[in-house]
Amino acid sequence: MKIILSGYACAGKTRVRKLIQTGLGYTNASAGDIQRDLISQENEKRKLQRLPLLSPSDENLYTLMPQLDPLVDEGMRKHGEENNNFVADYRLGKLMIPDAFGVFLLATEEERARRGFEDQNNRKRRGLKEFVSLEQVKSINSIRDYDNQDRWIKRYDFDYLDESHYDLVIDTTSLTPQEVYLEIAKHIVVNNINPHLIKKTKFDLNNIISLENIIKTHL
Repeated sequence: MKIILSGYACAGKTRVRKLIQTGLGYTNASAGDIQRDLISQENEKRKLQRLPLLSPSDENLYTLMPQLDPLVDEGMRKHGEENNNFVADYRLGKLMIPDAFGVFLLATEEERARRGFEDQNNRKRRGLKEFVSLEQVKSINSIRDYDNQDRWIKRYDFDYLDESHYDLVIDTTSLTPQEVYLEIAKHIVVNNINPHLIKKTKFDLNNIISLENIIKTHL
């Protein structure tokens, strides 16, 4: 099975993706890894040309490297065709990997800003400046979401924020990552596994271990 996580910035995609990886034993199909490899290749050329090097955190990255988007997306599309049993935190997943089970995560603007503000260690690891206020996080989240939306509508005529593209939409505002993962696993089982089998196995739909076992066995 292929699972795609999309949604708004700081809605919980990365943490839920890690839970799916661990619980189901799925691999991570990472658009970020593909992007970093492409940027590294581009920087090797730039070194020879004595040009400034690029970083994934550059605000004008897609202007400096306009071929980046289509190359990343082609890499993800190819991965989806050739592999199974993976999860991807990938906003364009339902466009590039249409046979994947698509989950869209959202949360209130305030909650997403709180999560982003509390995740300062992740920004440090990525070499980014720390946030100074919740209002700053709100502004950056909004810019990220709608810049991506505008760019991909223009390039692909695909609005990744349109919830109708997805198989499951979850408001994570008041949920822990573990609760979100439980809802995803429950939805997969109820909608993809024969109900007679579910009844026969007598497992608890609210027990994540039971859900993981039946997904790994029958999907």
